[in-house]
Amino acid sequence: MTAYISFSGYKVYRTIYSDSDYVLITGSDIITTKKIGNNVYQSNYNISNTLTTNKGNSKTINLLLSVPNAVINNTLPVSCTFYITGSGTLNDINQNLSYNYTADPSFPVVYSNTCKHPTSGKIYLDNSGNRFSADYSPNSNCTGVVSITKFGIVKYVNLTTVDF
Repeated sequence: MTAYISFSGYKVYRTIYSDSDYVLITGSDIITTKKIGNNVYQSNYNISNTLTTNKGNSKTINLLLSVPNAVINNTLPVSCTFYITGSGTLNDINQNLSYNYTADPSFPVVYSNTCKHPTSGKIYLDNSGNRFSADYSPNSNCTGVVSITKFGIVKYVNLTTVDF
């Protein structure tokens, strides 16, 4: 199965009560999924979007993600686990910065519908020869804690307290 989503003039508002704060999404997403076993599916996401706020801030996201194993059980409620690997580029045109990011293929980012945040996995962010990492392993019990390493310094962030 292949799905194609095209965004043109698609706006996401900060709150349902305000039409002044929004992000405009343009670009396309291509999603392919195939069955690779009994209740096991493999998906690939090819995302190329530009996000622009109503204040003129803009970011371009080019992302190729591979979900090598999505297990869908037949019991209710449905339990799903996704293992995500892949890489992409995030461009900040306002600050003239470009970041390459990679979900570690040997330690994929693991999502489950039983937890709001990833429960394990590593993502690397590279900029001008500097590598930063986000490790979701501290969240193994669905606590929302992720460790961020930058220049050898480790900080812990609780994602449940972050307002995105």
